[in-house]
Amino acid sequence: MVKIQNSLVKCRSFYIKFLLENLTQNTKAVKKYLKLFLLIFLIQNISIAQPNQFFPIEKASWECKIIGNGIPYTEHRALCGDTVINGNEYAKMYVLEVDDDGNEKDRFYEGGTRIEFDRVYWIEDNEEQEELLYNFGLEDGDDFTYVPLSTTVPVTISVTSTDLINTLDGITRRVITFNSGEVWIEGIGSNRGVVHRGIGFFSSFQPEAQCFKFEEELVWSNTSTSPFPTCEFTFIDACNTITSNESLNQELNFDFHCYPNPITENATIQIQGLDRMEKPYLSIYNAQGQLVEKIIGLNEEKFIFSRKNLNAGVYVFELTDGKTTFAVRKKSVIIR
Repeated sequence: MVKIQNSLVKCRSFYIKFLLENLTQNTKAVKKYLKLFLLIFLIQNISIAQPNQFFPIEKASWECKIIGNGIPYTEHRALCGDTVINGNEYAKMYVLEVDDDGNEKDRFYEGGTRIEFDRVYWIEDNEEQEELLYNFGLEDGDDFTYVPLSTTVPVTISVTSTDLINTLDGITRRVITFNSGEVWIEGIGSNRGVVHRGIGFFSSFQPEAQCFKFEEELVWSNTSTSPFPTCEFTFIDACNTITSNESLNQELNFDFHCYPNPITENATIQIQGLDRMEKPYLSIYNAQGQLVEKIIGLNEEKFIFSRKNLNAGVYVFELTDGKTTFAVRKKSVIIR
């Protein structure tokens, strides 16, 4: 797409020069080439306005397998609805809970994505600052700088190659490969998962993208994995209804933070707005959904959490108001 845009720019420059040189010589010829110039100008601006036409803003879902200590499990995410943050409109990304039969049980708002030309931006729930999630306009030799999940130090990776593939929906998409081994597919995301872009592998957390569906149809599956993913889950769009969890969370207006994340020994848990919850307690679940610890009697907005005997892995911290089971905030925390 970038190469096409560059070619159009060169063509436009040529015809501007041609028109200036022949303006007083041949009026009919000038009119003819002026029409051609306007056509090129229109095509170029359409290309620039919609270069990243494939990244979805709704009715899309992703599956990602997490490999590490313990039994591998699958994460499900979907775009559904929109929201306005700091004057920008974002598509809302949800983490989905799926039962053994592949049916959605619940969904929890995680953050939002917005598109700006070839770039996709991400803003996490309760955060004020967005970050660049993808730049699908990168070419060979270009660099991309990001801050990995496991550190606060920026890391730069370089594009080693770009290619084209045809996905199951008949669309030709760019594939960008980095020197880190990460691969991006235009409009779909990273081979490490749509929101796990740039995450370095470590023993307890190895994300691996599996499937991408749009409008309930399979668009891409990761055939480089063994065994091949089945992609059985289908996201049923229900964006016109607000879940009770989301509605009540907005009403309570509390923020849940854990830092550092990942945790090695101890971490600080900060819960703003805790005084608005009647009987708050914190439940901690492992990747298999087993309750491994419960912290009751929370009365301070900031306290120290110790990993104690918890093994390395991904855990879900669930903050609940004892008054009602609907006031829930979930946070994924990595222990290594």
